[in-house]
Amino acid sequence: MPLTLLELRAEHKAAVIEMGASKQGDIKELVDIACPTYGYITNIGEAHIEGFGSIEGIISTKKELYNFIEENNGEIFCNSDDSLLKKHIPKNSSVYYFGKTNGYITGDLIDLNPFASIQWSYKNYLSPILKTQLIGEYNYYNFLSAICIGKVFNVNNDDINNAISSYQPGNHRSQVIDTNKNRLIVDCYNANPSSTKAALNSFIQLKNKKKLIILGDMLELGKDSTQAHKEIIEFIIKNNLKGYLVGKEYSKIKTSLYKYKSVDQLIDNLKKTSDIHDFVILLKGSRGIQLEKIIESNIF
Repeated sequence: MPLTLLELRAEHKAAVIEMGASKQGDIKELVDIACPTYGYITNIGEAHIEGFGSIEGIISTKKELYNFIEENNGEIFCNSDDSLLKKHIPKNSSVYYFGKTNGYITGDLIDLNPFASIQWSYKNYLSPILKTQLIGEYNYYNFLSAICIGKVFNVNNDDINNAISSYQPGNHRSQVIDTNKNRLIVDCYNANPSSTKAALNSFIQLKNKKKLIILGDMLELGKDSTQAHKEIIEFIIKNNLKGYLVGKEYSKIKTSLYKYKSVDQLIDNLKKTSDIHDFVILLKGSRGIQLEKIIESNIF
């Protein structure tokens, strides 16, 4: 973040600064450096819970952004459908809400096949249906938040629509890669229980008959790790999903699903046995598991 701030010049009118945290106090340190005038918390999930100690520790840390905004008379963007975020909005802060039915911006998720199509409204304006290049129901609120921020900063409707429609993801986040054999849904930049369940729920909604999941361990969960991985396995079995589990955490748990301690073991086995065609395959795991090696191997 400091490197980003040092790149700012007099001609810049605004800066979007991401504030990451892996332990309590991290956001407080960053807001004191950046002095933001606007604040947006995307969600409160279970990422890096090992460093925070508990979900309460995550909430307390993320609220450090809200606290700074309130103390400095800034403004907040908030998902009106997220009861947890709304609960912690400071009482005296100015807030721009967005959501399905209530807010400065509202919108609908029209389709997932696998790319999301959305439509949004602002005052008397209703957008055309926008076909995006992003997958997953979980990106719906990312669209609405981007649109809301755009309108607050007076971006015109056509520019917003073009940006939403043309944006292409990278870095193994919400990417769709079509190979000669299959379609890969690649979301292996990071993983925690919240994001993994969200990815699986969106995957279940896809209409394709031939579907396969490859899940890598969710790292940095500390004492909650084994239980969290058990719950994901239970979710997979409950929804009758087929596929493979990769990593030491998943490998500890007794299950009928195929398990491999490393992605290299999985690749070696699939090279010998796999002849998978015409599937949609989800790759979801923490960065440290390196599921992207599966793409590079050309197995699928």
